[in-house]
Amino acid sequence: MTWDNRTLTILFLVCCIVCSSESRYRDRDRRRGEKTGGGRMYSSAAAAAMPSTFPTVNLCSKDRDTKLLCYCSPDEAPAVPVTKADCVILHKDFHQNDSAWQAFHHQNSLRHLKFTVHQTGYLDYLPTKYFQLLTNLTTLSIEYSQILVVKSYAFANLPNLELIQLINNHIEAIDQDAFANHVSLTELNLVRNQITEIDRNAFRNLPALEKLFLSSNNISNLHEDVFSALGKLSDLKLDQNQISVLTRDVFKGLGNLKTLKLTHNNLNFIGDTVFAELWSLQELELDDNRIERISERALDGLNNLKTLNLRNNRLKKLDNGVLRGVPALLSINLQENLLETLTFYNVQPIMDNLVNNTSELLLSGKFVRLIQYFMVYITDILGAPGN
Repeated sequence: MTWDNRTLTILFLVCCIVCSSESRYRDRDRRRGEKTGGGRMYSSAAAAAMPSTFPTVNLCSKDRDTKLLCYCSPDEAPAVPVTKADCVILHKDFHQNDSAWQAFHHQNSLRHLKFTVHQTGYLDYLPTKYFQLLTNLTTLSIEYSQILVVKSYAFANLPNLELIQLINNHIEAIDQDAFANHVSLTELNLVRNQITEIDRNAFRNLPALEKLFLSSNNISNLHEDVFSALGKLSDLKLDQNQISVLTRDVFKGLGNLKTLKLTHNNLNFIGDTVFAELWSLQELELDDNRIERISERALDGLNNLKTLNLRNNRLKKLDNGVLRGVPALLSINLQENLLETLTFYNVQPIMDNLVNNTSELLLSGKFVRLIQYFMVYITDILGAPGN
């Protein structure tokens, strides 16, 4: 064999070894990808920017084996753009990169979207990167999920969103800026969750919010200034929680609030000027608490209050001046308390209002007869000569 032939033979053997090694590495990488779900890890932002490798999924299809079943309106979809989708999550293995989410690509006409988690399903996250595709969405509802925390910017700053409903979930905490930058949002409903912690900056930059419902949670403490950015809020429901202490700073910034519901909490004392920031308030619900005393200046500043409900508390008396702060009051409910005395001077600040046929003072037992006497007395005074 000549030198040239030996050289060619060696080169040939080297090429064979290299090709064999490359083949083994490719096979190993392929097998590794199959075990881990395939491919390289990307950030959620990068993944959202990448073109989808999944086949096109029809959002409204009902004849396929799916983890997500949506009922669409109009029902001519996909021939007609979908404006409303009521979706049911049916499977427990429904991760954030599941191909079923691809159905929300190109749904720019969608305005109303609801997710209900079936008892066979499971959802413990908010699919933010798919929300951001739905730029015309106005209402969004999620019920019966296993979501524990509403994280910052969870709803992708959708510019047209007017209503968010997160009812009957397992939410325990709301992070800073959880709903921030939703400039069109008018109603936020978080009823029947397990919320114990609300970050003091959870409700920033919601300039249009008018209704905030936090009923039936486990809230025991509210941070000062937690509502201070909600200048347009008119209706705040905090009933059926575990709140035991109120301070004036909790209500700072709520100058336009009309209704405040604190029914079924653990309040036992209402201190001076607690509601002084609520100068537009018309209805205050404090029934079914444990209130034993209301300080003489507790209601100061409530010049527009018309309805005060103190039913089913533990009040034994009213300080003489407690009603001076509510000159416009037309209805007060003191039924089912432990009142031992009630004098004319207790109700004198609102007696002129009580003469009005549309006003009411609701009492129990012996105090009904007592107030009837007051009404006869005041009627006699008004009917006397010279009046």
